[in-house]
Amino acid sequence: MDIIQLTRKELYDQVWSEPISRLAQRYGFSDVWLARICRKNNIPRPPRGYWAIVQSGGKARKTPLPKGDNSKVIEIETYDHNTKREVALSKERIPTKRLSKKIIIPADQTDPHPLVRSASITLASAQEDENGLIPYQKDCLSIQVSRDSLHRALSILDNLIKVLANIGFEILITDESTQVNIDGISLGITIYEELNKRRRIRAVDHDLEGYYRFGYCLYEYKTFPSKRLCFSVFDLGAGSTKGKSWRDSDSRKLEDCLKEFVLSMIRMAARKKKCLLNQETNEAGEPEHK
Repeated sequence: MDIIQLTRKELYDQVWSEPISRLAQRYGFSDVWLARICRKNNIPRPPRGYWAIVQSGGKARKTPLPKGDNSKVIEIETYDHNTKREVALSKERIPTKRLSKKIIIPADQTDPHPLVRSASITLASAQEDENGLIPYQKDCLSIQVSRDSLHRALSILDNLIKVLANIGFEILITDESTQVNIDGISLGITIYEELNKRRRIRAVDHDLEGYYRFGYCLYEYKTFPSKRLCFSVFDLGAGSTKGKSWRDSDSRKLEDCLKEFVLSMIRMAARKKKCLLNQETNEAGEPEHK
C-alpha cells in the first residue's frame, strides 16, 4: 500500500481526463470509493454518456470545479491492482465448505451462553398469553413458545449462538429483535411455536326457542401450543419481508438443521451486501445536477 498526495485541482483534472472506473482501477480501489472522495471534496464527475460523446469525437460539456481550496492536499491510499482484486474476489466467494467444517455443535450442554442464561431467567417468570405461549420479552432473546417447549427452544438457540460466536459473528439483542451481525450486515432471528386449532361446541349462551341471530355459529375454535417449533432468519431492512424459515417435521427436527441455519445466514448476508454495493455503484454513476 502506498499513499499519494494530490491537490483538489489535480484530482479534478484526473477525474475529467479518463473514465473514473479506469482511474480507480489504476489506483487499486473501487470507483465507488473514488466517487466518495470526490463528493467529500466537492469535485464534480463526468455524467453518464460523457465519455461516449468524447470517444465519438463530439464536444461534451465539462462541469467547472466549484469554488474551494484548490491547493488542499488529498491523501489517497493506493494498492497493487492484482492484490486488491484477489482480496475482493476472495470476499465475494462464500467459502461454505470451509465454514461447514467449522460448524461443530458444542458437546458441553451444561454451561449455557450468557444470553441464553439471561433469557432463561427472564422467561421463567413471564406470564403465558391466551394461546398458552410466553410472549416476546424486551431485552431478551426472541422466543415465543409454551412453557413445555421453553427448555428445548433455549437449547437450540444456545447451540446456534455458540456456533455463530465461534465463527466470529456477533449476536446482539435490541428492544425489537435478536440480531446476528455478519460482515457488517444485520439479520434478525427468532424461534417460535406453532399453534393448533381445535373446534368445540360453544357454552350455552343462547335460547334455542328464541329468535335466530344472524351469523351465529354453534362452534368456537380454541388455539393451543402444538410443540412444533419454527426458526426464522430475516432481513432487517426497512419494509423488507425476505427471509427463510424451518419447521419441525416428523422426519426432521430443528436440532438437525443448525448448519443450514448458519450457511443460509451467510448467503443472505452476502446477497444483501452485494445489493447494497450495486446501489452505491448506481448512485455514484448518476450525473450531478447543479
